[in-house]
Amino acid sequence: MSLSIIVNADDFGYNETATSRTISFIERGLVSSATIMATGADFDRAAEYAKTRPDISFGVHLALAEVPSLSGNAALGSGRAMSCWAKGKGFKAAFDAHLRAAIELEWSMQIQKCIDSGLKISHIDSHHGVHTKPFTFLPLKNVAAKFGIRRVRNIHNCSDAFTAKQRLQRIVYEAGFRYFPPAFATTKYFMSYSEFTKMPARPADGTVELMCHPGGVYPDEDALIEGGELARLCGIFKLSNWNDIPLRK
Repeated sequence: MSLSIIVNADDFGYNETATSRTISFIERGLVSSATIMATGADFDRAAEYAKTRPDISFGVHLALAEVPSLSGNAALGSGRAMSCWAKGKGFKAAFDAHLRAAIELEWSMQIQKCIDSGLKISHIDSHHGVHTKPFTFLPLKNVAAKFGIRRVRNIHNCSDAFTAKQRLQRIVYEAGFRYFPPAFATTKYFMSYSEFTKMPARPADGTVELMCHPGGVYPDEDALIEGGELARLCGIFKLSNWNDIPLRK
């Protein structure tokens, strides 16, 4: 089996810089996929561009923090840093039906906004990986079932720094992604573009998704992408996108 790589631009539509930079990378063949932030300030431009590129996979970048919510529910902590979910609220949400319902409503509204814009949704991922947290497991499964979305970004599962406990946690959570209904199709590996370039031993086959943030807070990563680092490191590989991932039966 040969190596297949998806280079996904997160935060598409977050602001004018992120939108412009992502479009530039797509047009130059450096990015094969992008996920649109429905709560982003430049959402409309990103959505309009997406409709012109059916060859590129466009998903939804679900958010719960740092950007205003669509539902306006103050319980979500929208507009504050992601850390607000790490200080007890995330744990509480796992056992709070009202808070889970608020998350599900917010994400349903974000997905519906993308659909209403004419976007053909290829997959789901999220801001700061919040869709891979235990407290969002059920809301994620519910919204995916509601909208018939069966492709979802994997949990971060490829690092030499993981402890045995962390590896086991990821195996268990990934199994829930793949087998708890609705069963999600996902990539074999997921990590950031920068992480991939720094690994002493990179995956040699299967499909790996590399996350990047064009025009965002990682200018060094933008430089790696523009410099053709993947070709230098990997030699022959297939640049694919989320539409190439077969659905689970």
